[in-house]
Amino acid sequence: MTGPAYADTININAPNWLGNYHLQPEQLQAIRAAIKKALNAPIDADQQCGEERMDCVVRAARQWQVDGEVYREIVVYLHTIGHTSHAIGQTNGRWPEIAIK
Repeated sequence: MTGPAYADTININAPNWLGNYHLQPEQLQAIRAAIKKALNAPIDADQQCGEERMDCVVRAARQWQVDGEVYREIVVYLHTIGHTSHAIGQTNGRWPEIAIK
């Protein structure tokens, strides 16, 4: 597999992730922390990333394996703003770095 799902670093402020929403640095930091938690949390466990409950939620929607590598679909929901969903894959058993650039 190629592309963002198989990258060493995932930039969540890229246009294909959250960049088009023009979020504040504090929001991006909270989302980054929630994504990192969601990569190791049980499937469908909500990781809150907003001040209000359900205002910003990240979760791993599903998990699967291809050729021994683990992938998770990560869903980010921003109430009244939008949502995004992307596959993130491990490389040699390690999740990629989640960055804000």
